[in-house]
This record gives sequence, C-alpha cells and structure tokens, in this order.
Amino acid sequence: MTSFFRPEGRSNRQTTADGPMPTHADGMERLAWPEIETIASIKLSSLLEIARARSPFYRDRLSRYSIHEPGILSSLPVLTKEDLVQHSPPESDALLTGPLEAAYLFRSGGTTGAPKFSPFAVSEFKQWVEIFKRTYGAAGLTPEDRVANLFVSGSLYASFVFINRMVEEMGLELITHTNPD
Repeated sequence: MTSFFRPEGRSNRQTTADGPMPTHADGMERLAWPEIETIASIKLSSLLEIARARSPFYRDRLSRYSIHEPGILSSLPVLTKEDLVQHSPPESDALLTGPLEAAYLFRSGGTTGAPKFSPFAVSEFKQWVEIFKRTYGAAGLTPEDRVANLFVSGSLYASFVFINRMVEEMGLELITHTNPD
C-alpha cells in the first residue's frame, strides 16, 4: 500500500482549464480513446511479432493466427497459470524472448499456491518504473507531494522496490516504513 499526502501550504502545481496538469504526461494520456485504441492495436501486433519470432512457446502457440487482424486478442488462447509454470524459469526458458542475463528476481506471495518467481531484465525493470511514474504522474502526483511507501519490503516482493524507485526518480519526498510481520 502506498499513501500520498500534500503538506500544508504547498500548492504550486501547474494547472490548465481542466485542472491540475500531470507532471509525467507525455501526450499519450491526453489522446482521445479511438487514438489510444489504434496505438494499442499497433503495439499489440508488434509485441505478438516479437513473441512469435523469439519465444519457442509463442512460436508454437501463435503459428496458426494472423496477428495483424483487428481484434485478434479475443481470438488468442488464454495463457494459463500452468503455461507460465511449465514454460518459465526454472522449469523452462520457452516463454523467454531472449537469454536471461542480469535481472531482478521477484516472487509472488504464494496466496494461490506455491510462490512464483519472475525475473525482470534490468531494462524491463526500468520500463516498469517509467510506467509507474507516468501512471502516478497522470493521477496528479507532483514533486510537492510526500509519499509513504507502506508496501512490505523483503521476501523478493516487487511493490516496495518499484514504488521506491519511482518516488526517487520523480523527486518526491519519500517516507518508508516496513513491518516485518
């Protein structure tokens, strides 16, 4: 859990006629929905091309689909928990689209069974931090805000690490507190 609060007397955020201006919006957040759908469709096709070209699992799974068809996502088979476990490290590398080199290793809490481990390449970790920055920036978080990171730290959980990095990169005041229980 993350808590945000603005100290008394600190309100110098930029505004537009529609209200506060997000700090990290690069334009995508301001597009009309049809434009977002078009961009998402193009990005999805590109992602499917990469997966089919580089991943043995997806090469097989996507071989009979035309990945450039509109609405293709609803036609694709669902990726199941069993697919992930059987075709991901440490069981297999078939889902990977490249060699697993320098990476962050995170794990789930195991609430639906045994904990699962997820490697994130350093570049993927940085992309996720950028996504967090854009999301929280679009929601109105600015450098004048303080953030209390109340996520659990340790046990290879990702939330605390991602939020801390995001807050640092956004230049926000960070308050951390973890409870070992």
